Amino acid sequence: MSLLSTYRVPDGKYAFHTTSPTNIESIHDHGLRRSNPENIDVGNIEFVLDELGYDDPFPFDRSQVIYCHVDPSYVESTLSMDLAPSDAIVVVDVEKIEAPMYLADMSIISDLIDYRFAGPEAMMHGDSPAEVVQLYRESIVPVNSAADIASDPGPERSHTELVINGDIPPASIVDIVGTVGSTDADH
Repeated sequence: MSLLSTYRVPDGKYAFHTTSPTNIESIHDHGLRRSNPENIDVGNIEFVLDELGYDDPFPFDRSQVIYCHVDPSYVESTLSMDLAPSDAIVVVDVEKIEAPMYLADMSIISDLIDYRFAGPEAMMHGDSPAEVVQLYRESIVPVNSAADIASDPGPERSHTELVINGDIPPASIVDIVGTVGSTDADH
């Protein structure tokens, strides 16, 4: 049985957030809180955006959101390889989130990390940071329901993530699954 087999439903009902096991107790008590400013990827992207003079060019502040994966297959195949045995995946019921949500192609904005460390020749989606920002902006789609996630053209996007512009309450947490087993979140 696969790690997230219980949550393989085609209707976009669930999203998946990876976290350290040190956060599990807090997640049970308080839900998920907006991005940690210490997140390396968020910090690198924000650094490049600031360096280039962009002032929050998106419908959300990238440093103040929660990122979730929407494809359990992606989580299992890609993230499971990177997860330590004690890391956990928080399963979120999208239908219980009241904060504004968006789908966005995170592989596009990740080009800014490549730009920062390897220069423009390493970028895969655009020839300049300005082009990458524009492509990322165009990839952002508002989400009003789980049906919006289900109707997303998944394969046409290389790495779609759900961006939640707010905190996720404990009532939205369905489960916290570790690579070794599962702990019911009692919600």
